[in-house]
Amino acid sequence: MTKPTLVQFRPGPVADELRARLEPEASAGEIARRDLERYYHHLRLALAGVDFTEAEALAICDALNGTFHEPRTAQLIWAEIDDACRLESLHEKWGFDRESLVRKLRNLPPFACMAVVDAVERFWLDPAADARQRVRE
Repeated sequence: MTKPTLVQFRPGPVADELRARLEPEASAGEIARRDLERYYHHLRLALAGVDFTEAEALAICDALNGTFHEPRTAQLIWAEIDDACRLESLHEKWGFDRESLVRKLRNLPPFACMAVVDAVERFWLDPAADARQRVRE
């Protein structure tokens, strides 16, 4: 059994959100842990509902490499993919239909876009691993 990692942070801009969820017998840390569990669970569910081809997934990872998205900007990933196709011929590099992928991304609910962003960030944590295998997983 691995030893749990101690995580400490200052809530910053989510302090009011955390305070609004405090229960009389729970600490702020317990509430934050509970909420993170919920968030990660729903990221997995949202990502499971997204249907990309392998080429589309690789192109998304390629285009979003090194980008940063806040919750308010994640739903604009369609525009980044569209730009990467127009400016860098990303659709030709990976072999997919540009309009189809842009349409898929534009039609995703905001939280599903956040799940895609999260998946891309995790993808790039290990750039030496087999990319095709990772997007299939």
